[in-house]
Amino acid sequence: MINFLMILLSSLFFVSPAGNDVLTRLQAEYNSITDFTAVFSQSAESAEGKTISLLKGDFHYKRENKFRIETSGQLIISNGETVWNYNEKLNRVIINSMDEMNFPLIDDILFELPEKGRVEEKKINNGWQVKIIPDDNSSFRSVSVNVDKNFQITVIGLEGFDDTIYRFSLSEQKYNTGLKDDLFNFSPAEGIEIIDFR
Repeated sequence: MINFLMILLSSLFFVSPAGNDVLTRLQAEYNSITDFTAVFSQSAESAEGKTISLLKGDFHYKRENKFRIETSGQLIISNGETVWNYNEKLNRVIINSMDEMNFPLIDDILFELPEKGRVEEKKINNGWQVKIIPDDNSSFRSVSVNVDKNFQITVIGLEGFDDTIYRFSLSEQKYNTGLKDDLFNFSPAEGIEIIDFR
């Protein structure tokens, strides 16, 4: 479940008459953003249509690929090179290298995946949806991004090969607020169990 948050980072994709106009506009809008914060909710829906999990919290993102996810009892932080996953209840942090993480981040979704797959764009209520169907051996069937009429991301979706659909919804977005790099680092306090997989 938390891994899908990374996909978000893990952070967009469909077929318009004029080609990939929506994706091009979305890429341009994204290039004007240095950082953003949002309230998020994440859900997973089974092939039978049942919601199997739900998560809510705060999301902070800064280019290049720095993120901070805050939920009740859990904190996931990356400075673009290292990922810290801190569980408050277990008083434990798991550390990984970003290179070893198996998920695309926002930059990957917007700029790399479209070159490795088919892009479809379509009009939806109050905006557009862009969908990417990878050509390579990805661990998911498709990634989609819904944007509003101002090209702000509202939902990122991931469809797995088991037909599970993960949705990462964003609201209360604030852009270019000058987030400090300190927000994207984690220094374990004394007494925290450290599991380092780097």
